[in-house]
Amino acid sequence: MGFINDLPVEILLQIISECQLPANVSTPIVGSNAAWKPLSNFVYHDPSLSAIGFGHDTTYNSALKSLRLTNKAMNILAQPYLFQEVNLLYNLSSKRGQSVQKYVIEPHGAHVRVIRMDIDAERGPVLDEMDIEQDPQEPSSQVKSMAAILAACPNVGSLGLFYRRWNTDFAPITDKVMKMIERGSLVALGVYSLQVTDNPWAVMFINGGKCGSIEFLNTISTVSTPNLKALDIVNEWMPPETYAHLQKSPAFAQLSSLTVRYAFRHALLWVPDPAKRLSGWAPRAHLTRLQLISCQTAYAPDIPILVGLFEALEELLVSTCGYREDVIPPPRSTGWSAYPDALWKRKTALKEFVIEHMDRWEILALGVIPAQTVICANVQPGAMLKALEEDKELFPGIKVLRVLPNRVYRRDELYESSEDDEEDGTHDVIRSGSVEKRLDTVCGERKVELRRDASRYRPCTCCSYSY
Repeated sequence: MGFINDLPVEILLQIISECQLPANVSTPIVGSNAAWKPLSNFVYHDPSLSAIGFGHDTTYNSALKSLRLTNKAMNILAQPYLFQEVNLLYNLSSKRGQSVQKYVIEPHGAHVRVIRMDIDAERGPVLDEMDIEQDPQEPSSQVKSMAAILAACPNVGSLGLFYRRWNTDFAPITDKVMKMIERGSLVALGVYSLQVTDNPWAVMFINGGKCGSIEFLNTISTVSTPNLKALDIVNEWMPPETYAHLQKSPAFAQLSSLTVRYAFRHALLWVPDPAKRLSGWAPRAHLTRLQLISCQTAYAPDIPILVGLFEALEELLVSTCGYREDVIPPPRSTGWSAYPDALWKRKTALKEFVIEHMDRWEILALGVIPAQTVICANVQPGAMLKALEEDKELFPGIKVLRVLPNRVYRRDELYESSEDDEEDGTHDVIRSGSVEKRLDTVCGERKVELRRDASRYRPCTCCSYSY
């Protein structure tokens, strides 16, 4: 035991860091994957409760817990790591909720750096249209308890707020979050509707005005801070006022990561005039990651213009965006990439560009964006191939194209052509031969490395195909 005590503190801290989360535990991270990672896959993983013997998963942080028991000195060193993440994804009036308050928050609140909380876990989801007509709810005991927990954890840097009902009153939590922002401790903030993340295809369009999470977003947009770096918004809707805050408010000027899922609805935010539609966005000099998922107003031809505005952008994800009535632009002239105003001549190539659930014409529209690595997943078989064959200048600067792993096509089982597919040319690709071989040829001609190791960022049930 004396051997351990004699080691330099730096070595002990390195040992502790190696004993943290097991490799098979993938946590929802604000500013990264939390917008599409269902909590149902993570709800039983609670490092803080596991550390005191109340967790469902007894292996979670098990090495760190064992290390903590070696002696008092190691216990003191290990505590900040054991209690740096707290997942409050259950009703706080339950046994687990009472345990986390008594054994984690009260004695170890100062160690907590990451919190994920279900702020209305004691209430069920919106079940029918009559539910939608209800007036906004008064702050519940759950919301008030969560606000008290935030007050007891002054060093939280990453906060994920998950809610079930669009009209839940955020007011008690808003007050605490405002203080966190003002003192500069909050670095990453996410607001997530479980109606969207858990069952996106069943979400009913809602225009709830300025209540619930919208009122919360409007309030935090009034506070400027240099420390807020990541913002995730997964909402059922977003009114024009909130959208304008997101576009121009100084509160978000320092963001390095912005993720929006579902909130940009066509009925509320679409502006037909392209100049007016795009002029609302202020340049974001620090934004390096932009993720747009299921956003109806994210019109494919507009996205390259946004990329040009965000000069520091390095990572872009566009998944399932656009609207059924979007106008398909005319094809570009051959040689467009040599024009003086080509985007790649004034914007450094993205390090990574992910495209999911987008049609061939949208891939063509997005193709003016320069990118070193393009990841294509959940698109119709042959859509990317046809786009690359049609326009051999797509994605200037591309070095790597990553697609889904190979799969044997069986048209009678995996694919039935439709009129839309005939227009898109996808049916011809399947009928004429191997997508695999033709994609190899196209990439070879452009000296692009083709990798079949991509994975779906937003898995769905409507796509049974891959490359």
